[in-house]
Amino acid sequence: MSSSIFLYRVPGNITSNTLDSSEIIFDRSKSVNLYKIAEHLAVVFLNTVDPFGDVNAIPYKALYGNFVNIQKGDRVINGFIPTDEVNNIYVWMKENNLKSSDGFYKMFEGLTPMAKQELHERGSDDKESLYTGYVQPLIQFYSDAKENNDAVVLCGE
Repeated sequence: MSSSIFLYRVPGNITSNTLDSSEIIFDRSKSVNLYKIAEHLAVVFLNTVDPFGDVNAIPYKALYGNFVNIQKGDRVINGFIPTDEVNNIYVWMKENNLKSSDGFYKMFEGLTPMAKQELHERGSDDKESLYTGYVQPLIQFYSDAKENNDAVVLCGE
């Protein structure tokens, strides 16, 4: 049972078709750890209590990628985001002003009452901790991925 969701930046020349045969280096310096908070962030980003309802939504893909199930050594890759989708995610984050705490706080305050209640029940109703602990590192991760033309793989560890 995994306790953390890690996103790793990988060279952009890896595609969903070559992922299985590519050598993947799981470099923690090129990763972000969402711990167990990915689902909580999905509630905020998608403004819903069912964060798995739209697997094609950009905010969903930012946290979970496109589903794959590929064994690489002692890790299982459960999600993949090609370079072009990394760019789309970065644009979505920029459009929603998530580089600024104000942008995230505005998104958080705009949640439906049901979504707010869901976060409260999950113990994630502290927007400041969510932003500094998870959203800021996630934004930096995607900024670096975009800058380096990287793709992204996701693993539960």
